Amino acid sequence: MTSVPECDGLDIIRQANQRDIGQTCYRQIVMSLGRLNESVSNPQRQFHVRTLRRTLHGRSDTVYCLFKPRWMKGISFSLQEQCGQIEPFDIHLLIPYGLNIVRRVDSKRRCQGLLGSDFTYDDLKTWLYEEGQSFRKMGIEVHDDFPCHVIECNTTSEVFSDFATWTRRRTWIDRETSVIRRIDFFSGDSSKPFRTHTLNDYHRIDEVLIQRCMQIQDLQKNHETTIELVRAWHNREVQDGFFEVGSLKKSRRVLEKF
Repeated sequence: MTSVPECDGLDIIRQANQRDIGQTCYRQIVMSLGRLNESVSNPQRQFHVRTLRRTLHGRSDTVYCLFKPRWMKGISFSLQEQCGQIEPFDIHLLIPYGLNIVRRVDSKRRCQGLLGSDFTYDDLKTWLYEEGQSFRKMGIEVHDDFPCHVIECNTTSEVFSDFATWTRRRTWIDRETSVIRRIDFFSGDSSKPFRTHTLNDYHRIDEVLIQRCMQIQDLQKNHETTIELVRAWHNREVQDGFFEVGSLKKSRRVLEKF
């Protein structure tokens, strides 16, 4: 009888990156900001956002557009990344007032706060990093009643120091489905995370697993941001050219039809 070799940390990360996420995905979400453990019950601010993502040949293109509050309606940004890679990570931002120009955001700013929330562009990546890190499998741990592989990732590339606020991350990946359930962020040799990212309440839409809730808790600032899913679909056709940078100005008109 031939034994099956046990996966190492990088293999598990790759399995998470290779799971089925649908070739296209539309989401309507609400982003709520508030003090720790109060972002949903007592939000200080809320944003209503619509997003559309396409993955093709290991490349992900995603467009985000604000619809509420009204005075921010139409602010949009796009993210382009390659599966598992540090670069390219292209960010383009449209503020539809004044000059109404699409501007490229330096990828070194990917870990800066997004719209005053605790989420960053980097938190919205489609895939986990595979390059520029060492991986250590720490065992199996039950998280929210789900057995998970716990993988510790330490940065080994100096490129991370150009943008990352963390030097080490610990990731909980569901042993059965390969979905991500939690990421803890550490700085230096600290044994306590300064930031946590949780992904909860997965369910199937169009045969694809998607989370109903994502949350970032900044334990240093005593603040959190929660993203709740309102509506979603997968694997429908998207008009040609939607993900081109020059089409970002048209994204609101397209997304408001869904």
